[in-house]
Amino acid sequence: MKHMWAVRRDREGVSPVIATILMVAITVVLAAVLYVMVLGFGGGGGAGITGSFTSQTATSVGGGTARKLSLSSFIPDTDPTKVKVTVETATIAMVTFSFTSGSPAPQNSTPWRLAYVDLAANGILNNGDYFLLSSSTWGSALSVGSYTVTILNAASGDRIDDITFTV
Repeated sequence: MKHMWAVRRDREGVSPVIATILMVAITVVLAAVLYVMVLGFGGGGGAGITGSFTSQTATSVGGGTARKLSLSSFIPDTDPTKVKVTVETATIAMVTFSFTSGSPAPQNSTPWRLAYVDLAANGILNNGDYFLLSSSTWGSALSVGSYTVTILNAASGDRIDDITFTV
């Protein structure tokens, strides 16, 4: 009678090269599955707003001058009421402008006036839209100094972008 359980010494298993390739492939697949699972548990990953200032230039407004702060597109599509804009200088404390229905309103009395221009008239911050910043008397020139304008996510307070310029 033949012994079926006996280990055969005349056969080899999988070659070491194939075994190594299989182990690496299995490791890569497991790492990819783990990455996808962890990414799904992150939560809130899509809640952030991204966008930026693209330029700032002096422009004529109402017989005076203002600073035109041009914007890029914001992702996801962002209604202006979802952001706040702060303006500050070395000599004047930060002033926050929040949007209600199109026109920004300062949260306290301010030496500045900020207007939002929606070129596409679609109620979304798009590439080419811009803010006009002037003194509180519309069209009057800004005081000489360095200005920092920051866009914030209104819900979280997170900074989206800022721009600094000198008048």
